[in-house]
Order: sequence, then C-alpha cells, then structure tokens
Amino acid sequence: MNNQSLDSDGRKRLLRCEHCGASLVSFLSDLLRYTREGWPKGCNQTMGLFVEEPLPFVEPAPSSNSTNRPTPVIIEAQTLLEQAKDGAEEVVAQIEKSQELLNSSVV
Repeated sequence: MNNQSLDSDGRKRLLRCEHCGASLVSFLSDLLRYTREGWPKGCNQTMGLFVEEPLPFVEPAPSSNSTNRPTPVIIEAQTLLEQAKDGAEEVVAQIEKSQELLNSSVV
C-alpha cells in the first residue's frame, strides 16, 4: 500500500458515494487536485470523504512464558555459545603450545 494513502496516524482516506457505494482510495496528491478541479462523483452525486477509524490499542496477550523460564531455543543458543567458547579456548591453547614449540626449536 502506498503510504500517501494514509493519514499521519495511519488511517486510510476513502472517497465513497453514499448512493451507489462506488469508492476509491484517495492519495494526498489526489485530494489536492480535487480541490482545484472538482470533487469526484459517483452516479452524479458528489462523493464523500471517509477516514478509517483507527484500530483500537490492544494490550499484548501475556506470554505463556511469564515466569521468565528459558525457552528451548534460548537453552540451545546458550549451549552452542558455551561450546563455541570451549572450542575457542582449545584453539588458543593449541596456538600457545605451537608458539612454545616454535620458540624452543628456534633457540
């Protein structure tokens, strides 16, 4: 949907004929043009401008995880992170051991 068809609060502007029900979404540039050239008509009756009602604010439903227990995805991510840290420590230890071997063989 083109953002120009929405009011600043996110509601859609609509021109509608109250007699025949013909309607069209209006862009801001269209409304400005209509003020200069004349308002659109449906069945020879001038169309009215309607603006959608804003959607009511709805509180998000409480999650089933309201006790802040880690979910299986969080547990898996934490496990992978711990494994990566362990693997990194092993790599660092191997590099240090290799450097020691190189230093001892150079002397």
